[in-house]
Amino acid sequence: MGYRSDICFAVTKEALAIKLLKEEKEPAMFSEDWVEIEEIGNIWYYSIDNIKWYEGYNEVDEVMAWLSTIEPIIKTRGNGVTVHHEWEEEQYGFLRIGEDDEDIEFRGDPGHYDIWMERHISKPPH
Repeated sequence: MGYRSDICFAVTKEALAIKLLKEEKEPAMFSEDWVEIEEIGNIWYYSIDNIKWYEGYNEVDEVMAWLSTIEPIIKTRGNGVTVHHEWEEEQYGFLRIGEDDEDIEFRGDPGHYDIWMERHISKPPH
């Protein structure tokens, strides 16, 4: 069976549009039936459950390389003349949890896209 992970990541529509303008194709994995893709507002969410997610696997490396090229945008707040505050806003968030409690990987800003981890114990109802 092997070691398994659950994956969820979100990408803004703007980031996807930029990738399309650069003629970058989505990873082949995104067309698989077992990848759940959902559009919520201005965000695309991708979820994959119970996958062997190992560095060195072609499909995994393709997804991670694709995500790593998504650049943050610079946001500014000011009066048009003076910038009062400047920050980077990540255009994606990625979270992977493995079978081991400590095996957690974050990239981008998953919290910004309401992606977080929950672990719980289930038992049969009485």
